[in-house]
Amino acid sequence: MFVPMTTRTAHMALQMTRPSQTTSAPQAPSSPVDFDAQRALYSERLKDNRWKSLRQRVLRRDNHKCRCCGSTSNLQVHHKQYHVRPDGNWIAPWEYVSRLLITFCESCHKAGHTTHKVPTFKLPR
Repeated sequence: MFVPMTTRTAHMALQMTRPSQTTSAPQAPSSPVDFDAQRALYSERLKDNRWKSLRQRVLRRDNHKCRCCGSTSNLQVHHKQYHVRPDGNWIAPWEYVSRLLITFCESCHKAGHTTHKVPTFKLPR
């Protein structure tokens, strides 16, 4: 049975989560990240079949419903945090563990990004 998230739990889903136990704890970026260049590359990578496969697994896990409001329309998979390699490049969208991904409808996803900044961490060497 689907139970919609409360405003508090939706807020928490947009906040930082613990890093993967298979890697060292991410560090805050020590130098500015070129977000415009990385966003352009990231948008291209969202067309990759590896991302499409992971996205489908997350949608299935979340029963094809927004975890905030329960909508089944215009679903998107949100990254709870972004990771940047020491060279300044973001990791590919399909390289994230599924617990760092959550299903939101377009409206809740947009509202979340308007209200909260997704944490970005620089991975250790």
